[in-house]
Amino acid sequence: MNQRMEEAGPDGGKILMHVEELLKSNTALFLGKRVPIYREHNKVFPFVAGYPYSSPYSLEEELLQEHFNDLIKFVKAKAFQTSSSSSSSFSYDVFLSFRGSDTRRGFTGHLYRALEAKGIHTFIDDEEIQSGDEITPSLMKAIQDSRFAIVVLSQNYASSSFCLDELVHIIHTIKGNNRLVLPLFYEVDPSHVRYHHTGTYGEAIAMHEKRFNANHNQDQRLHNWKMALNQVANLSGRHFKQQGYPTSPHLSLLFFYY
Repeated sequence: MNQRMEEAGPDGGKILMHVEELLKSNTALFLGKRVPIYREHNKVFPFVAGYPYSSPYSLEEELLQEHFNDLIKFVKAKAFQTSSSSSSSFSYDVFLSFRGSDTRRGFTGHLYRALEAKGIHTFIDDEEIQSGDEITPSLMKAIQDSRFAIVVLSQNYASSSFCLDELVHIIHTIKGNNRLVLPLFYEVDPSHVRYHHTGTYGEAIAMHEKRFNANHNQDQRLHNWKMALNQVANLSGRHFKQQGYPTSPHLSLLFFYY
């Protein structure tokens, strides 16, 4: 127990102490309710509807679904309005822009599956596409062929040149044609995105400025990034902040490690 608390850090250690108390009563907290737990091979799973959850991702997705419901209703309504008012044909309803290393296997992955489950055809790139420094022509075409875009602005979004170039193209192509761009501020302060002087966005822009210091050919590119961040932060969006659902390994400990 002490070793696990040290590995988890201060916050994780407090959660582990709470876990131990829950385990003594053979119950766990799930969606605000106390439910029975199931032990197997030194792991603990909450029972829901008579079945134990078998992975942290299924639990996290269930909890996030509550937060996605209103968002998906809004997206469906906008998709319908666009299809009704436009004669243009689109390959996708939504283009998802996100930093893969931040949210692909968590928030954005769950959002993508939730959108597709409701019949909202969504473009999500694969991991190899994001490995380069600049966006590809095929990705630019996917943006152009989408009714609107959802931009998941996470902690490290601005540290990626790829993401910033993608955002510039989204603002120019989708917003520039009066189509919806919806920012989702995931664990970030919108003001940090808007002014990019503080927080991880300030650090990322400072890093890019230092990297481009000797290359004045990149001045316009850097300027476009700053303008795009300012514009997307000024749009009406949604703010997702951790509020009891397990979006980090520490919080997953509440249910899955014993």
